Amino acid sequence: MRIGRVLLILLVVAIIGAVGYVVLNPDIMQSFRPTKAITNQKQIDSMTLGFVREPYSDDYNNLRVPGWVDNRSKQDMKSISVEIQLMDEKQQKKEKITYDIQNVKAGTRQTFDINAGTIPPGRTATIKIKKLEVIQ
Repeated sequence: MRIGRVLLILLVVAIIGAVGYVVLNPDIMQSFRPTKAITNQKQIDSMTLGFVREPYSDDYNNLRVPGWVDNRSKQDMKSISVEIQLMDEKQQKKEKITYDIQNVKAGTRQTFDINAGTIPPGRTATIKIKKLEVIQ
């Protein structure tokens, strides 16, 4: 009988903790809402804008690519998938990096700083937004 009470108390504490977590982190509920994938480039371009700055080497000799994306729509986005094309000094295409920016609210800007790994310095970058996951 005593073990049953202890298990019941643990269950109640776990439920209270889960409810408290959701209340304190309202964005967690976004992950349970249905989404719609958008891959049409014209539609993507009308809803978002992306920008990358000059890549730089960090203290560990990893190439970093900073930038931002704007959600110019009136809908929250679960994710914005970007493709970063790196080019050498002769503007020849080299490495390509894909990255997902999560939970971008309507009308906001989300910054990023992508760790591209041990790629040689001296690269330039361009960005293309490839896919949106719009929260319905």
